[in-house]
Parts: sequence; structure tokens; C-alpha cells
Amino acid sequence: MITSTFIMLAACCGFNYASIEAGAIGLCVAFSFFMIFLCYQTPDDVGKTYNAYLSIGIASLLFVQVIYLIPLMWLLSVYMLQSLNWRTWLTSILGAITPYWLALPFYLYRQDYESIIAHFQPLRQLSETDITLSPIQTIVFVLIATLAIAGAINFWRKSYEERIRTRQIYAFLQWIGLTIGIFILLQPQHFDVLIRVMTICACPFIAHFFTFTRTKVTNYLFIGIVILVILLSIVSANTSLLELSNQTIVDYGWGY
Repeated sequence: MITSTFIMLAACCGFNYASIEAGAIGLCVAFSFFMIFLCYQTPDDVGKTYNAYLSIGIASLLFVQVIYLIPLMWLLSVYMLQSLNWRTWLTSILGAITPYWLALPFYLYRQDYESIIAHFQPLRQLSETDITLSPIQTIVFVLIATLAIAGAINFWRKSYEERIRTRQIYAFLQWIGLTIGIFILLQPQHFDVLIRVMTICACPFIAHFFTFTRTKVTNYLFIGIVILVILLSIVSANTSLLELSNQTIVDYGWGY
């Protein structure tokens, strides 16, 4: 159900299909989370920890702001997963900087210092432009956020039925997803990249919500969400239809 939910929600983001950067970052983050979850209560597993943060380091080559997630991942690994000690902490740093060990000598050899500085420049810029989300992007963001919040509330109401390991992993995803959602609001120009990561964090909660709730209201809600997702998928996958939809929504008083 989690996989099906991810496919459906990813289909709503057809406007970023052409972005190889967004796809690669989504894969790297998903792989990193998978490795970190395998380290649950095994703080001496340096191999999986290295692979997890190596994946984050690779993602940061494409989108340097991913580095902001590393301190949060450390904190959550300590308190939620009990999978970090001083050895694995040093290993995580080594994994995160490994891609730069391989890339920096090339730029130093070419004496291309400007590219190195330009790569890290976005880390100190809270906002580059006054870009705002388009109507369709806003609808997709609100849809995913609303479903994730509903799923999180439902999960924690019934969390006593889950194993401790499951609860800790869901808590990890919850805080990462919340952080990404705030990041999108602060820097909407990075929406196409960040929505992939937010979707990864939201899918387990949404899947849990629709799998373990069997009331008439949730059944009708499920049908309505499926219809809405299909419509958004059709609109977002077609450039001309996407532009027409955005313009139509704006013309009919979007933002008032």
C-alpha cells in the first residue's frame, strides 16, 4: 500500500518529471532512509551508516541544501532509532564528505575555485527570489500535507497496536517530513525537488490511514482522493493543460 500510495502521489507531480536532479535526490534520500532504518538499535553498524550518509552526500552534489538534513538525522538517530554513537557519528561525516573528496580535486586541479564557492553559496541564502507556488503546486502540496497530517493523527491514536520499532521509524519520518514542509514554505523555488522527499515521508502515514480505517466516511474519502489524484496527474503531466489550469484558477480569483 505504501508503494501504491507513492506511485499515485508521484503521478501528481508530473511538472517535475523532466528534472533528473529531483529524481536522483528522491532516490538518494529513500536509499539513505532505508539504510538508517536497518541500523535500528545497532549503533555499531558502521557499514550501513556510511552508505546512508554517502547517499546524502551524493544528493548534496546536486542540491546542496540536503546538508541541512544531516544534523536532524543525527538527532533522530540518537533519540528515535538508538543507532548512533561516536564511531557511527564519525562514519556519517566520512560518508557525507566522500563525494566531495572525489569531486574537489578535479576542480582544484583546474583551479576552478568559483564553482566550489558557488556550490556552497545557497547554504547561506534563506531566500533567493520572491517566487511563489503555482495554483496546481499549492493544491498538490496541500493535498499531501493534509493527508499526511490525517494519517499521522490516526497512526498515533492507534500506535499502541504497533511495535516499538514501527513507532520509532514513523516518528523519524514525521519529523523529516515536517522539516521538508517548512522548507518548501520558506523556499518555494525548490518545490520540485523537495516535494519528492516530502512524498517519501508522507506515504507511510497515508497508506496506514486508508489501510486501517474502514468507516463509510474514509471509504468515500478514499474514492474522492483517487479521483482527485487522477485529475491532478493528467493536468500536471501535460504542459499546455498545466498552464491552462494555472491560468484558469488565477483568473477565477486565486489568492483572494
